[in-house]
Amino acid sequence: MSEWIVDKKNGIARFGQTAEMNANGTGRLRLSMENGVLLAAEQDADAASTEGFRLDGGFLFRPFRMLSAVLVDGYWLDFTDAKMLEAATPLFGGVTIFTNHRPDVNDWIGVTQSPRFTQSKGVPGIDAEFKIDATDYPRIAKGLQLDPPAIKANSVGLTFTANRSHPDMGSEFWSNLGREVDGQVVRFIVTSIKRVLETSLVYAGADPYAGALSAPDRQFFISSNDTEKPMPTEQHAEDLQASLTSLQAELAEKDTALKSYTELGTVEEFKALRSEQASALNAVRDRALAVYLSLEGEKANDTMKGIIESASFEQATALHADFQQKLEERHPLSCPSCGKAGLTRASSERPAPPEGSSSSVDRADQVDVSTVKMSAKNGAR
Repeated sequence: MSEWIVDKKNGIARFGQTAEMNANGTGRLRLSMENGVLLAAEQDADAASTEGFRLDGGFLFRPFRMLSAVLVDGYWLDFTDAKMLEAATPLFGGVTIFTNHRPDVNDWIGVTQSPRFTQSKGVPGIDAEFKIDATDYPRIAKGLQLDPPAIKANSVGLTFTANRSHPDMGSEFWSNLGREVDGQVVRFIVTSIKRVLETSLVYAGADPYAGALSAPDRQFFISSNDTEKPMPTEQHAEDLQASLTSLQAELAEKDTALKSYTELGTVEEFKALRSEQASALNAVRDRALAVYLSLEGEKANDTMKGIIESASFEQATALHADFQQKLEERHPLSCPSCGKAGLTRASSERPAPPEGSSSSVDRADQVDVSTVKMSAKNGAR
C-alpha cells in the first residue's frame, strides 16, 4: 500500500501518483469510485431512465457518483462535511471525460452534465450525468450498457484546501495519520473544493491495493470507525500476476544485456585491445608518411602530412597503397649495371662504377625506406 512521503525541503507531501499536499494547506487529488456507476435502484425519481442509461443522438447518457461525503481511508482525507461538498456541486458539471487519466485534447470521450447533490448509494455525495460519444467510442458505450456494466469505475481529479485535524501536532502528524489521538482520527479535513480538473473512466481505483479504493462489496464508502479490511479480489490477483510477468520479462532482458557485456571481456582486456589497435594505426600511418616523403621529397607539404597523421586505419592503408604505386611508377626497381628489375630503386641512371669500387650504386643515390621512415619520426612531421 502507498503512503504519504514528505519532502520537507520543498514543503510537499505525496501519496503515490494520486495525491499531493502542500504546506500551505492546498492539495491535489485523483479520487476513484470503485462502483461509481449508478443503477436504476440507486437513482433518484428524476433519473434519466429505469435502465440507468439512455441513448440520444449518438450519445450515451449514464449517471455516475463522482464524490461522496466520506473519510477516505489510506489517504486520510476527510470529505464528510456535506455542506462543503454540496457547495462544490456546480464544479462537477462540464468536466471533460477521458479514459485512464490520459488528458490529451484529442482523447476526450465525453463531458459531465447536470451535477446534483443526492443520497444515492446511501451516502450524501455528488452525482453527474456522463455524456459519452457512442459514435466514436462504441466499445466504451457498450461496456456502460451491459448488465452489470463492464465499466463501472470513474476517477475524478480535483484541487482542494484542507486543515489538519490536530494543528498543534508537528512532524509526528504524518506518522500518526489514521490513528486516534485525543479522541479523533488524525487526518486532513477538507474545507473547500477549488476546481475539478478532469474525470476518467477507469477499470478500478487509482490505487487498487488500498482498502479505500478497492472495496467492491462495500461501494467504496469507508467511515472513520470502519476497521474491516477488504478481501483481495480476482481482479487484484490478475493485476499482481500481470505485474509479476512484466517484472520477470524485464529482469530476463537485463540478464541478457549483462551477459552480452560480460562476453566483451574485462576492462584490462579492452584496454589491451585498444592499445594494440592504436599501435597498428600508428604503424600504418608511419608507413604511408614514409612512402609519401620518399615520393615527393622536398615537395612534400604539411597539409598532406597532417591528413596522413590524422587518417583512420582504412584511410592510411589506402594512402600508403596509392603512394607506393606512384613511387613504383616514378622510380621502378632496376639493376644499375644491367637494367634488370628487383635490385634497387634509383632516382636516376648512373654510370658503371670504376674497377675496384663497390659493385653497388652510390648509396647516396638510393631510396632507403627505413631511413626515410626514421627521418619522418625525427622531424619530418
